[in-house]
Amino acid sequence: INAYLNSLKPHPRTLNALFTQYAPELAVLERIYYINNNQHRPALFWHRVVEAQRYSRRLRSLDVPSLVDGLRRSFYGDTTDTDSKPQKGAWMHYPPTAYL
Repeated sequence: INAYLNSLKPHPRTLNALFTQYAPELAVLERIYYINNNQHRPALFWHRVVEAQRYSRRLRSLDVPSLVDGLRRSFYGDTTDTDSKPQKGAWMHYPPTAYL
């Protein structure tokens, strides 16, 4: 388990970078949806646009980087501290059921 926890360490930073790049694209999609929804609502292709917009909102609301970081921190017993020094040793706690 220690090897998996150590491999999870860089992922929140990578995910934060990806979600930062994803934010402008999501803003463009939201704007396209807002401008064209009334005009194209009955069109078949618009259902795919609405579906993509719905999934992108859901992905943004999940806040995946903090979930991954919280899962890794839950094995060490601290879910609030941002310092990574306590997570250098072996894990000491079972994660709460919220992470499982």
